[in-house]
Amino acid sequence: MRLIATGEERIDRYLAKSLQEPRSQVEQLIKKGCVKVDGVVVKKGGFKVKEGQEIWIDFPKFKRVSQKMLILILNVYMKMKRYWCLTNQQV
Repeated sequence: MRLIATGEERIDRYLAKSLQEPRSQVEQLIKKGCVKVDGVVVKKGGFKVKEGQEIWIDFPKFKRVSQKMLILILNVYMKMKRYWCLTNQQV
């Protein structure tokens, strides 16, 4: 994924805003070496990007999930969704 910085800001804050993800998740990407600025790997979240700099994010590949695990995850999701719908009904 390619982004162009729109101002001067810490890279972890900029990516958290741009990706709409928690900074802790962004920090993991940075520590794993998945983020580059102008072709150079960034290793610290405090790195400051400047307007116009090119940011590349190489998301790690996901491991294959077994069919049983996928069914388990979907079941948990559906139970949580049902619970949320029941507890947030308008009266």
